[in-house]
Amino acid sequence: MLPSWNVKYFDGEKAEAILARVTIEGHQLIIRDQNQQQLDVWTIQSIQYDPNHLDYKFLLTTVEPHARIEMIDPDMMKHFESIKKTSWQKILESKKIIAISLLAVASLVIGLYFATQPLSRFIAQKIPSEYEAKLAQQLKYDEMFHICRPTKGPDRDQYQFILKLKQLYPDTISELGDLNKIKVIQMNQANAFALPGGYIFLTDELINQAKSYEEIIGILAHEKGHVVHRHHLQSIVRGSLLTTAANFITGDVTSFILMDPSTVMSIVSLKFNREDETEADRYAVDHVLNKMNLTSQGMIDFFERSSVKEKEIKENIPGFLLTHPGDQERIQFLKGYLKEAPLTEIDPDDNINVLCD
Repeated sequence: MLPSWNVKYFDGEKAEAILARVTIEGHQLIIRDQNQQQLDVWTIQSIQYDPNHLDYKFLLTTVEPHARIEMIDPDMMKHFESIKKTSWQKILESKKIIAISLLAVASLVIGLYFATQPLSRFIAQKIPSEYEAKLAQQLKYDEMFHICRPTKGPDRDQYQFILKLKQLYPDTISELGDLNKIKVIQMNQANAFALPGGYIFLTDELINQAKSYEEIIGILAHEKGHVVHRHHLQSIVRGSLLTTAANFITGDVTSFILMDPSTVMSIVSLKFNREDETEADRYAVDHVLNKMNLTSQGMIDFFERSSVKEKEIKENIPGFLLTHPGDQERIQFLKGYLKEAPLTEIDPDDNINVLCD
Protein backbone atom coordinates (compact mmCIF):
# COMPACT_ATOMS: atom_id res chain seq x y z
CA MET A 1 0.00 0.00 0.00
CA LEU A 2 1.34 3.41 -0.98
CA PRO A 3 1.94 5.90 1.84
CA SER A 4 -0.47 8.84 1.92
CA TRP A 5 -0.84 12.04 3.95
CA ASN A 6 -3.47 14.62 4.77
CA VAL A 7 -2.74 18.09 3.38
CA LYS A 8 -4.35 21.42 2.77
CA TYR A 9 -4.63 22.02 -0.97
CA PHE A 10 -4.98 25.46 -2.51
CA ASP A 11 -5.96 25.22 -6.17
CA GLY A 12 -4.96 28.82 -6.96
CA GLU A 13 -8.48 29.86 -7.82
CA LYS A 14 -10.16 29.88 -4.41
CA ALA A 15 -8.76 31.45 -1.25
CA GLU A 16 -9.90 28.69 1.08
CA ALA A 17 -8.02 25.44 1.43
CA ILE A 18 -9.38 22.03 0.46
CA LEU A 19 -8.69 19.14 2.80
CA ALA A 20 -7.06 16.56 0.60
CA ARG A 21 -4.93 13.48 0.70
CA VAL A 22 -1.80 12.95 -1.35
CA THR A 23 0.11 9.88 -2.39
CA ILE A 24 3.48 9.60 -4.09
CA GLU A 25 3.26 7.19 -6.98
CA GLY A 26 6.47 6.78 -8.91
CA HIS A 27 7.63 10.26 -9.89
CA GLN A 28 4.23 11.87 -9.37
CA LEU A 29 2.34 13.45 -6.47
CA ILE A 30 -1.35 12.54 -6.74
CA ILE A 31 -3.80 14.90 -4.99
CA ARG A 32 -7.29 13.61 -4.16
CA ASP A 33 -10.18 15.02 -2.13
CA GLN A 34 -11.84 13.24 0.77
CA ASN A 35 -14.04 11.34 -1.70
CA GLN A 36 -10.96 10.03 -3.53
CA GLN A 37 -11.68 12.23 -6.55
CA GLN A 38 -8.46 13.25 -8.19
CA LEU A 39 -7.83 16.97 -7.98
CA ASP A 40 -4.40 17.35 -9.47
CA VAL A 41 -1.17 15.58 -10.42
CA TRP A 42 2.27 17.10 -9.89
CA THR A 43 5.57 15.67 -11.05
CA ILE A 44 8.17 15.38 -8.32
CA GLN A 45 10.67 17.36 -10.40
CA SER A 46 8.26 20.30 -10.70
CA ILE A 47 7.75 20.68 -6.93
CA GLN A 48 9.65 23.19 -4.83
CA TYR A 49 9.30 24.87 -1.43
CA ASP A 50 7.49 28.15 -1.14
CA PRO A 51 10.31 30.70 -0.57
CA ASN A 52 7.90 32.96 1.33
CA HIS A 53 7.47 30.38 4.09
CA LEU A 54 10.65 29.41 5.88
CA ASP A 55 9.02 26.58 7.80
CA TYR A 56 9.08 24.50 4.60
CA LYS A 57 5.49 23.42 5.09
CA PHE A 58 4.29 24.82 1.79
CA LEU A 59 4.98 23.22 -1.55
CA LEU A 60 4.59 24.84 -4.96
CA THR A 61 4.58 23.44 -8.46
CA THR A 62 6.13 25.15 -11.46
CA VAL A 63 3.38 23.70 -13.64
CA GLU A 64 0.58 25.61 -11.87
CA PRO A 65 2.22 28.70 -10.27
CA HIS A 66 -0.75 29.61 -8.08
CA ALA A 67 -1.45 26.15 -6.69
CA ARG A 68 0.19 25.03 -3.45
CA ILE A 69 0.06 22.42 -0.71
CA GLU A 70 0.47 22.86 3.02
CA MET A 71 1.90 19.76 4.63
CA ILE A 72 0.27 18.92 7.96
CA ASP A 73 2.02 15.68 8.83
CA PRO A 74 5.75 16.17 9.71
CA ASP A 75 6.39 12.63 8.47
CA MET A 76 5.40 13.74 4.98
CA MET A 77 8.07 16.42 5.07
CA LYS A 78 10.76 13.82 5.80
CA HIS A 79 9.41 11.41 3.20
CA PHE A 80 9.13 14.11 0.56
CA GLU A 81 12.70 15.21 1.22
CA SER A 82 13.85 11.63 0.67
CA ILE A 83 11.77 11.20 -2.49
CA LYS A 84 12.90 14.54 -3.89
CA LYS A 85 16.54 13.74 -3.29
CA THR A 86 16.21 10.27 -4.78
CA SER A 87 14.42 11.66 -7.82
CA TRP A 88 17.18 14.17 -8.51
CA GLN A 89 19.79 11.49 -7.96
CA LYS A 90 18.08 9.35 -10.58
CA ILE A 91 18.02 12.27 -12.99
CA LEU A 92 21.71 12.96 -12.41
CA GLU A 93 22.50 9.28 -12.74
CA SER A 94 20.54 9.05 -15.98
CA LYS A 95 22.36 12.11 -17.33
CA LYS A 96 25.61 10.56 -16.22
CA ILE A 97 24.71 7.34 -18.02
CA ILE A 98 23.81 9.31 -21.16
CA ALA A 99 27.08 11.25 -20.98
CA ILE A 100 29.07 8.05 -20.48
CA SER A 101 27.20 6.42 -23.36
CA LEU A 102 27.89 9.36 -25.67
CA LEU A 103 31.54 9.33 -24.63
CA ALA A 104 31.70 5.60 -25.28
CA VAL A 105 30.15 6.00 -28.74
CA ALA A 106 32.52 8.88 -29.55
CA SER A 107 35.49 6.82 -28.38
CA LEU A 108 34.26 3.89 -30.46
CA VAL A 109 33.93 6.06 -33.58
CA ILE A 110 37.38 7.58 -33.07
CA GLY A 111 38.82 4.13 -32.36
CA LEU A 112 37.18 2.72 -35.48
CA TYR A 113 38.54 5.56 -37.58
CA PHE A 114 42.13 4.90 -36.51
CA ALA A 115 41.62 1.14 -36.56
CA THR A 116 40.39 1.28 -40.15
CA GLN A 117 43.61 2.94 -41.29
CA PRO A 118 45.78 -0.21 -41.14
CA LEU A 119 42.81 -2.48 -41.90
CA SER A 120 41.84 -0.56 -45.04
CA ARG A 121 45.46 -0.63 -46.19
CA PHE A 122 45.57 -4.41 -45.73
CA ILE A 123 42.26 -4.98 -47.54
CA ALA A 124 43.15 -2.62 -50.40
CA GLN A 125 46.35 -4.55 -51.07
CA LYS A 126 44.33 -7.80 -51.28
CA ILE A 127 41.78 -6.54 -53.80
CA PRO A 128 42.38 -8.30 -57.15
CA SER A 129 43.45 -6.08 -60.04
CA GLU A 130 40.56 -7.57 -62.03
CA TYR A 131 38.11 -6.11 -59.54
CA GLU A 132 39.80 -2.72 -59.68
CA ALA A 133 39.51 -2.75 -63.47
CA LYS A 134 35.82 -3.63 -63.16
CA LEU A 135 35.40 -0.80 -60.70
CA ALA A 136 36.93 1.65 -63.17
CA GLN A 137 34.46 0.48 -65.83
CA GLN A 138 31.55 0.99 -63.44
CA LEU A 139 32.63 4.54 -62.70
CA LYS A 140 32.54 5.53 -66.41
CA TYR A 141 35.15 8.26 -66.28
CA ASP A 142 34.22 9.55 -69.73
CA GLU A 143 30.79 10.45 -68.31
CA MET A 144 32.10 11.71 -64.99
CA PHE A 145 34.57 14.18 -66.52
CA HIS A 146 34.94 16.24 -69.66
CA ILE A 147 37.98 14.45 -71.08
CA CYS A 148 39.98 16.58 -73.49
CA ARG A 149 41.34 15.37 -76.80
CA PRO A 150 44.85 15.91 -78.17
CA THR A 151 45.54 19.11 -80.07
CA LYS A 152 46.66 17.29 -83.17
CA GLY A 153 45.41 14.15 -84.84
CA PRO A 154 42.28 12.08 -84.23
CA ASP A 155 40.96 11.45 -80.72
CA ARG A 156 42.75 8.10 -80.47
CA ASP A 157 46.18 9.77 -80.68
CA GLN A 158 48.17 10.41 -77.52
CA TYR A 159 48.52 13.88 -76.11
CA GLN A 160 51.30 16.00 -77.51
CA PHE A 161 53.01 16.36 -74.12
CA ILE A 162 53.08 12.56 -73.80
CA LEU A 163 54.72 12.26 -77.20
CA LYS A 164 57.24 14.92 -76.15
CA LEU A 165 58.04 13.01 -72.94
CA LYS A 166 58.60 9.86 -75.01
CA GLN A 167 60.99 11.82 -77.17
CA LEU A 168 62.90 13.29 -74.23
CA TYR A 169 63.11 10.10 -72.14
CA PRO A 170 62.70 7.13 -74.49
CA ASP A 171 64.49 4.68 -72.17
CA THR A 172 62.86 5.62 -68.87
CA ILE A 173 59.39 6.98 -69.65
CA SER A 174 57.97 3.52 -68.84
CA GLU A 175 58.57 4.34 -65.16
CA LEU A 176 55.33 6.37 -65.33
CA GLY A 177 53.31 3.25 -66.15
CA ASP A 178 50.66 2.89 -68.85
CA LEU A 179 50.73 6.22 -70.69
CA ASN A 180 47.36 5.49 -72.29
CA LYS A 181 45.78 5.77 -68.83
CA ILE A 182 46.89 9.37 -68.46
CA LYS A 183 43.92 11.60 -69.25
CA VAL A 184 43.46 15.36 -69.37
CA ILE A 185 40.14 16.81 -68.15
CA GLN A 186 38.69 20.28 -68.34
CA MET A 187 38.98 22.09 -65.02
CA ASN A 188 39.74 25.71 -64.14
CA GLN A 189 42.43 24.78 -61.62
CA ALA A 190 45.86 23.22 -62.05
CA ASN A 191 45.76 19.84 -60.35
CA ALA A 192 45.93 16.08 -60.74
CA PHE A 193 44.52 12.96 -59.07
CA ALA A 194 44.51 9.18 -59.42
CA LEU A 195 41.44 6.92 -59.58
CA PRO A 196 40.83 3.14 -59.59
CA GLY A 197 42.13 1.22 -62.58
CA GLY A 198 45.49 2.99 -62.58
CA TYR A 199 44.10 6.10 -64.28
CA ILE A 200 45.79 9.45 -63.71
CA PHE A 201 43.91 12.65 -64.49
CA LEU A 202 45.55 16.01 -65.13
CA THR A 203 43.56 19.19 -65.57
CA ASP A 204 44.01 21.17 -68.77
CA GLU A 205 44.94 24.17 -66.64
CA LEU A 206 47.88 22.22 -65.20
CA ILE A 207 49.20 21.40 -68.67
CA ASN A 208 48.72 24.95 -69.86
CA GLN A 209 50.48 26.43 -66.81
CA ALA A 210 53.39 23.97 -66.67
CA LYS A 211 56.80 25.60 -67.02
CA SER A 212 58.94 22.48 -67.49
CA TYR A 213 58.55 18.83 -68.48
CA GLU A 214 60.08 17.83 -65.15
CA GLU A 215 57.14 19.53 -63.49
CA ILE A 216 54.68 17.35 -65.42
CA ILE A 217 56.76 14.22 -64.81
CA GLY A 218 57.00 14.96 -61.09
CA ILE A 219 53.22 15.32 -60.82
CA LEU A 220 52.64 12.14 -62.82
CA ALA A 221 55.19 10.32 -60.67
CA HIS A 222 53.44 11.48 -57.49
CA GLU A 223 50.10 10.20 -58.80
CA LYS A 224 51.76 6.95 -59.85
CA GLY A 225 52.77 6.62 -56.18
CA HIS A 226 49.09 6.84 -55.18
CA VAL A 227 48.27 4.19 -57.78
CA VAL A 228 51.04 1.81 -56.70
CA HIS A 229 50.16 2.10 -53.00
CA ARG A 230 46.43 1.94 -53.81
CA HIS A 231 45.60 4.97 -51.73
CA HIS A 232 42.37 5.53 -53.67
CA LEU A 233 41.20 1.99 -52.87
CA GLN A 234 42.20 2.44 -49.24
CA SER A 235 39.95 5.49 -49.04
CA ILE A 236 37.02 3.58 -50.54
CA VAL A 237 37.54 0.64 -48.18
CA ARG A 238 37.92 2.94 -45.17
CA GLY A 239 34.70 4.74 -46.05
CA SER A 240 32.89 1.44 -46.48
CA LEU A 241 34.17 0.10 -43.16
CA LEU A 242 33.11 3.23 -41.28
CA THR A 243 29.69 3.25 -42.95
CA THR A 244 29.15 -0.42 -42.18
CA ALA A 245 30.23 0.12 -38.56
CA ALA A 246 27.85 3.09 -38.25
CA ASN A 247 25.01 1.01 -39.68
CA PHE A 248 25.79 -1.75 -37.19
CA ILE A 249 25.78 0.69 -34.26
CA THR A 250 22.45 2.20 -35.33
CA GLY A 251 20.93 -1.20 -36.00
CA ASP A 252 20.84 -0.82 -39.78
CA VAL A 253 23.03 -3.78 -40.61
CA THR A 254 23.52 -3.94 -44.37
CA SER A 255 25.95 -5.69 -46.63
CA PHE A 256 29.45 -4.39 -47.16
CA ILE A 257 29.07 -1.67 -49.76
CA LEU A 258 32.44 -1.73 -51.50
CA MET A 259 30.80 -2.97 -54.72
CA ASP A 260 28.27 -0.14 -54.84
CA PRO A 261 29.32 2.35 -57.57
CA SER A 262 27.32 5.15 -55.95
CA THR A 263 29.44 4.71 -52.83
CA VAL A 264 32.66 4.62 -54.83
CA MET A 265 31.67 7.92 -56.44
CA SER A 266 32.64 9.53 -53.14
CA ILE A 267 36.26 9.04 -54.19
CA VAL A 268 35.88 12.21 -56.28
CA SER A 269 35.78 14.17 -53.01
CA LEU A 270 38.38 12.14 -51.11
CA LYS A 271 41.41 13.70 -49.49
CA PHE A 272 44.50 11.59 -48.92
CA ASN A 273 46.01 11.93 -45.49
CA ARG A 274 49.46 13.34 -44.82
CA GLU A 275 51.00 9.87 -44.63
CA ASP A 276 49.62 8.95 -48.06
CA GLU A 277 50.87 12.18 -49.62
CA THR A 278 54.34 11.71 -48.16
CA GLU A 279 54.39 8.10 -49.35
CA ALA A 280 53.43 9.22 -52.86
CA ASP A 281 56.10 11.95 -52.83
CA ARG A 282 58.72 9.45 -51.69
CA TYR A 283 57.71 7.02 -54.43
CA ALA A 284 57.95 9.79 -57.03
CA VAL A 285 61.50 10.59 -55.99
CA ASP A 286 62.83 7.07 -55.34
CA HIS A 287 61.16 5.10 -58.12
CA VAL A 288 60.70 7.62 -60.91
CA LEU A 289 62.81 10.77 -60.71
CA ASN A 290 65.99 9.05 -59.53
CA LYS A 291 65.65 6.30 -62.15
CA MET A 292 65.12 8.94 -64.84
CA ASN A 293 67.99 10.98 -63.36
CA LEU A 294 65.71 13.99 -62.88
CA THR A 295 65.55 16.69 -60.23
CA SER A 296 62.60 17.20 -57.88
CA GLN A 297 62.70 20.92 -58.69
CA GLY A 298 59.77 20.52 -61.08
CA MET A 299 57.52 19.23 -58.28
CA ILE A 300 58.76 21.98 -55.99
CA ASP A 301 57.95 24.64 -58.58
CA PHE A 302 54.40 23.30 -58.91
CA PHE A 303 53.75 23.17 -55.16
CA GLU A 304 55.25 26.61 -54.61
CA ARG A 305 52.91 28.07 -57.21
CA SER A 306 50.03 26.19 -55.59
CA SER A 307 50.89 27.58 -52.16
CA VAL A 308 50.52 31.13 -53.45
CA LYS A 309 46.95 30.39 -54.54
CA GLU A 310 46.14 28.03 -51.67
CA LYS A 311 43.61 30.30 -49.98
CA GLU A 312 41.80 31.00 -53.24
CA ILE A 313 41.76 27.30 -54.11
CA LYS A 314 40.20 26.29 -50.79
CA GLU A 315 37.43 28.82 -51.20
CA ASN A 316 36.51 28.28 -54.83
CA ILE A 317 36.94 24.65 -55.91
CA PRO A 318 35.57 21.22 -54.93
CA GLY A 319 37.22 19.27 -52.15
CA PHE A 320 38.96 16.69 -54.35
CA LEU A 321 41.11 19.41 -55.92
CA LEU A 322 42.62 20.08 -52.49
CA THR A 323 44.34 16.70 -52.38
CA HIS A 324 47.60 18.50 -53.20
CA PRO A 325 47.77 21.67 -51.11
CA GLY A 326 50.78 23.93 -51.45
CA ASP A 327 52.15 22.61 -48.21
CA GLN A 328 55.49 24.03 -47.09
CA GLU A 329 56.26 20.82 -45.21
CA ARG A 330 56.01 18.84 -48.45
CA ILE A 331 58.15 21.39 -50.27
CA GLN A 332 60.82 21.05 -47.59
CA PHE A 333 60.61 17.27 -47.91
CA LEU A 334 61.19 17.44 -51.66
CA LYS A 335 64.07 19.89 -51.25
CA GLY A 336 65.78 17.20 -49.20
CA TYR A 337 65.94 15.08 -52.37
CA LEU A 338 66.93 17.93 -54.66
CA LYS A 339 69.75 17.06 -57.05
CA GLU A 340 71.70 19.12 -59.53
CA ALA A 341 70.00 18.51 -62.86
CA PRO A 342 68.72 20.86 -65.54
CA LEU A 343 65.06 21.59 -66.16
CA THR A 344 63.71 21.17 -69.68
CA GLU A 345 61.57 24.23 -70.19
CA ILE A 346 58.45 23.91 -72.28
CA ASP A 347 58.80 25.75 -75.56
CA PRO A 348 55.59 27.41 -76.78
CA ASP A 349 56.37 25.93 -80.20
CA ASP A 350 55.96 22.47 -78.70
CA ASN A 351 52.22 23.13 -78.73
CA ILE A 352 51.40 20.71 -75.90
CA ASN A 353 48.12 22.42 -75.02
CA VAL A 354 44.98 20.33 -75.22
CA LEU A 355 41.53 21.06 -76.59
CA CYS A 356 38.54 20.85 -74.27
CA ASP A 357 35.72 22.03 -76.48
